[in-house]
Amino acid sequence: MKNWFKNLFNGSATKQAYGALTEAQFSIPKLKCNGCGEKIIHALSKVDGVHEVKPNPADKILSVQFIPEKINKKEIERLLDQAGFTPLSAS
Repeated sequence: MKNWFKNLFNGSATKQAYGALTEAQFSIPKLKCNGCGEKIIHALSKVDGVHEVKPNPADKILSVQFIPEKINKKEIERLLDQAGFTPLSAS
């Protein structure tokens, strides 16, 4: 398998094309179970610029890796709000 093809699936191609990924954590009170986490993953993973979505229902924290040249924290907050999971804060 060609290296560029392998890199496409492990995220390296994205990092090379756009630079480093940024990670933000959001406090989400309504993130109560794995089902909530799946809804958030579904809402964000189809968005251009979102690289990885990791919900943690136990702590009610959502970690999102994204390409800052394509999307920013405010836009992610807006998308979370639209999905019914309004964040309290981001770090």
